[in-house]
Amino acid sequence: MHLLLTLAAVQFLSSPAPTDDSLTFRRQLPYFATRDLSGRTWRPADLQDKFTVVDIWATWCAPCRKQHPELQRFYEKLNPRIQILSIAVEEQPELVRLYLTRNHYTFPVIADPSWPGSCSK
Repeated sequence: MHLLLTLAAVQFLSSPAPTDDSLTFRRQLPYFATRDLSGRTWRPADLQDKFTVVDIWATWCAPCRKQHPELQRFYEKLNPRIQILSIAVEEQPELVRLYLTRNHYTFPVIADPSWPGSCSK
């Protein structure tokens, strides 16, 4: 499932009417407001009308870590045409920050223990 979420570019459509090759959603994304590790606040409105890759991961997840070099290359090549919203389901944000720094990853990451679905190993 992680691979599907990572590789799926999701377009949140508010207007115009979708075409045959668009993804449409019957339910709106629930409201949230949370900061990524760089201090940017993310809300559902930030995702409207933009292609967004959602990556859900944890530092202890080997398949997740294996995908990050490619995600970083993707971010460097396509930013700002496509945005990445990476959510680390990690109990300790400082572990996430250390992992990102050691690996020179610069894509935006939310590491909020109160995020729905957050867990620890």
